[in-house]
Amino acid sequence: MKLKTNNTGQLQFEAIICFAVFLAIVGLFLSAIGTAGEHSINSVDSLNAKTEAELCCIMADTIYSTGISEFLTEINCTSKGNTAESEISGKIKGCETIAKEIRLVQKGEKSSLEVSINEHYR
Repeated sequence: MKLKTNNTGQLQFEAIICFAVFLAIVGLFLSAIGTAGEHSINSVDSLNAKTEAELCCIMADTIYSTGISEFLTEINCTSKGNTAESEISGKIKGCETIAKEIRLVQKGEKSSLEVSINEHYR
C-alpha cells in the first residue's frame, strides 16, 4: 500500500522564496538605475562648469591678444590672477589664460571682463 503525501506546504514555501529573491533582484536593479542617474547629473554639472570656465578663458585670451580694454559678458565665472573658475552646483572647474591677470567687474546686470594687456599687443 502506498501512502499519499501532500507537499503543498513545501511548494508554497519555495514559491515564496523565489518571489522574495525576484523582488530583491528588482530592488537592486532599481537602486543601480537611481545611482547611475545621480552620477550622470553630477557629471553634467561638472561638464557645464568646465565649459563656462573654458569660455571665460577663451574670451580673456581673445581680449589679451586683440588689445580690447574690456568685454561685457553674462558668463558666470570668477578670476584669480590668470585663472578663470566657474562653479555649478558645488562643482568648481578652472583653466589658465595667457594673460597675466584677469578681473571680473560687475557693471549693472552684466559682468565686465577686464584683462591686463601686454604692451606687445597694443
